[in-house]
Amino acid sequence: YFQRHYPRQPENWFYWPDIYAGLAHSYKPRQLPDRIEMSNAQFHSVHEDGAVLPRFLWDYTRPWSEPVWDDQRAIRRKFGLVEPELLNARNCVPRMVDLDGVTAAVEFQPQPQGVIIRARLDTPRDLPALPLGVWRIPLQPEGCRVAQPAEGARFVRVVDGSTGNLHGLLVCDPVPKGSHTWTLQLQGRSRAPLEPIFRVGDAVRGRMFQRASGETTAYVWLEDSSEHTGTLVLRVPAGREVDVHYNDGRTEQPRDGLLQVVLDRTWQRQSPMITGMTAAEIQAGAVFEPAVFPATGF
Repeated sequence: YFQRHYPRQPENWFYWPDIYAGLAHSYKPRQLPDRIEMSNAQFHSVHEDGAVLPRFLWDYTRPWSEPVWDDQRAIRRKFGLVEPELLNARNCVPRMVDLDGVTAAVEFQPQPQGVIIRARLDTPRDLPALPLGVWRIPLQPEGCRVAQPAEGARFVRVVDGSTGNLHGLLVCDPVPKGSHTWTLQLQGRSRAPLEPIFRVGDAVRGRMFQRASGETTAYVWLEDSSEHTGTLVLRVPAGREVDVHYNDGRTEQPRDGLLQVVLDRTWQRQSPMITGMTAAEIQAGAVFEPAVFPATGF
């Protein structure tokens, strides 16, 4: 399709939130960092939430001939599957761009009608096109534009559909050995970024999703370190339609202004979804009532 309709592979980016927040199975932890994934004719990169440098970076302009399936048992510890945290530039197939010794940082300077972004990088070697992650830009995505581009780099706007937060990738091409600074100015309306991850005390964690329709959903689950299962009791705002949905399809509504959310280690109640309340509303007045027995008891 690409060869028939495009002179080269078109550029695409994806924003991947952890839609299975709270659920754990085999190799998946209960919480994964949000990711930006970008692919074009030059490179393929994966960026984890908050990190300036990409977690994975493949240079598509460099030929490679390694086998697709590389039997490296040192990185296949669970059920023969590759563990991402064990991958590096030398053992990945195809080989990744070596970013060892490379350091980078991004800072914001708010302006009356926008923000100045400065990205600083130090590299001990020449690098091909390098995309840098710019997270939680304090501007509204709608109407935001580049007022002054960064010399030697281009900015790719990225919007998280689950929070409305504005992010971006600053693609620097090329990057010679040494220290570098890129300065970019964006123009737009101010907006405080939304933090989707929240906690209720020491026992409960959560992740909120805010839909474009205005609907808000949140998943809650027990901390792995929690010694007790129990019930999360929430105070429901007056006049609000709120429900809790369990993994087996069971749904419950509030009673007398309180919503009781049962949390235990079973699949049915491992990561229930709450509809109709924001993270701040869940945290306000929430109480976790531990069960009589510890989570590892009978």
